Amino acid sequence: MIITPKTEEQTLSVREWVAEQYPEAIIVSGYDHCIVGLTPKGAVIYSADKIIETLVGTEHEWEFDDAIEWFEYNIEGSFRGDDETHPKFMFNSDWMIQ
Repeated sequence: MIITPKTEEQTLSVREWVAEQYPEAIIVSGYDHCIVGLTPKGAVIYSADKIIETLVGTEHEWEFDDAIEWFEYNIEGSFRGDDETHPKFMFNSDWMIQ
């Protein structure tokens, strides 16, 4: 049995919490489930693997190579540069090594 406290307090979504804590942070729409953390300056860190899995998965049903190309150009490519508020993308998969 799991016991949870009864509370009237509303919980915030990840997006709401980030916006409240770091108002200057840029959040990529549609990929809140891919957020894995924040930098000390408040930039949102995304799992690039999860974003690509979302593009290949049932949401879009794209081919893997098309999903990578779309991610690199339309998402990652939109946030190049040294701006500390821009989202960061973390890769864990071996496909980047190929």
